Amino acid sequence: MPPGIARSINYWLKIFGMGEGRVPDPMPLPDDWKTRQKGLITKRAYFAERPGIHAGDKIVYYAARHRKIIAEGGVKSDPYHDASTKPWVWHVDVQLDLLVDKVSDGAEADALSVAGRNLLRLVARRRNGLLRLMPKEYAAAVTALQKATKAQPTVVESPSS
Repeated sequence: MPPGIARSINYWLKIFGMGEGRVPDPMPLPDDWKTRQKGLITKRAYFAERPGIHAGDKIVYYAARHRKIIAEGGVKSDPYHDASTKPWVWHVDVQLDLLVDKVSDGAEADALSVAGRNLLRLVARRRNGLLRLMPKEYAAAVTALQKATKAQPTVVESPSS
């Protein structure tokens, strides 16, 4: 992107536990999901193929086999390669602002189906572990996650489309 041109923020659903591209992930996230990969999952989102996500974007974590929204936060880096974590060699650093301790405490996936799209159907067909959200879908996911964590409600403005 040319200097001086601001990139717009994109909103993403990171899907865990379904496999990605040619790499199967037959194990769903454990209920104590934050311990997966020695806690790496709380600091990085990882992918088998280079993702289209970038620093400044927003991310929602989704445990597919459990059908639960489990975390939300910001992307802190552009994608980078780390061959030591095969097959998930592409990473972005994240700062999770809102997360549940247990997958079972997450928000129900039905909260994602707003704005006229059935995200659960799209997730089922998605094979690269990442799905772009519309601003209303992101806001709905954050609101549902706030309720699930019993967090004090904060104003979640629906970002402009």
